[in-house]
Formats: sequence, C-alpha cells, structure tokens
Amino acid sequence: MKRIFLIALLAAGITGEALAIPPAPWEADELIGKNAPGFTLPDLSGKDVSLKDFKGKVVVVNFWATWCPPCRMEIPGMNDLYNKYQDQGLVILGISSDPSKPMVERFMEKNPIAFTVLHDPENRVGEKDYKVYSLPMSFIVDRDGVLVRKIFGAYEWNSDESFSLFGKLLKTGN
Repeated sequence: MKRIFLIALLAAGITGEALAIPPAPWEADELIGKNAPGFTLPDLSGKDVSLKDFKGKVVVVNFWATWCPPCRMEIPGMNDLYNKYQDQGLVILGISSDPSKPMVERFMEKNPIAFTVLHDPENRVGEKDYKVYSLPMSFIVDRDGVLVRKIFGAYEWNSDESFSLFGKLLKTGN
C-alpha cells in the first residue's frame, strides 16, 4: 500500500521537498550541549550576517514569522531583554521565515524590533540545521558557541527568570 501511494505521488509530479518529512520534536533537543550550527543569512538591508560573527557573545537565535501570534506576543519582551543586556554581550538574531522581505518590513513599521532581524524565506536554517518544527522556537548559544537551551513556544523574555538566566550567562550577577 505504501509503495502504491508513493508511485501515485510520483506520477502526480509530487517530488523532492514536497515529500520532505518535517523534523520530529525531539530532534531539536539532540542539539543541546553541542556547538550551534553555523549559518549566514541576509538582514533586511541585504547584508550577510553569520552566527560566527558573534563568537564570544551570548546569542539568542529566535525563529519566528509575522503571521504567528505567539511570535508577535514575545517581541516586546525580547526588545526589553536586548535593551537590558546588549551592552554586556547579548545578541538576538530573529530569523523570519516569512515568504517576502516587504512583509517583514511592513510588520516592523508597526512593531519596532530592537534586535537584528534576518530573513530565511525557505526556512532552510530553521528546519535543516536547527530542527525547528513549530514557531516560535528559540535557542540560546553561550559565549563558547554551545547551544545551552531550547525554548519552545512564546517565552516571557523580560521576566525575572529570564533576567536571572541571562545575568548568569553574561556573568553580570543580576
């Protein structure tokens, strides 16, 4: 039966990425404790930004989209976190998987984002490298480039818990 289904899909011209199986939820967990997968993506001005550019910093890699309500909800808290700790070495890279850059730019006109926004319309980095299976999903990379935490779903980035976590990671003592 499985073979007949695949033959039917192939006969219909459905191949390649259309048959791709999304990452399983536990696959992202397997990245924790390992070096963060490197990537280079354009920011909204078209300049290439690489994760390796931030060696020695604590980096939040946040996968999001403008159409995602929980993603939109967590942006103000991320702005607060970034504004509080950017001088101590915190970097936030928001990777939008929206299909078009103008869509992201229009969103940001109404919803200011203080941190760097990168564009990955094919969600190549999220799905292939970070095993992102749902949005929002964030990863925290320590100063040594190691993934120390995965955060699934919206998170209160400006909570006491978050400030304590980042205070420790940044060694600010907060």
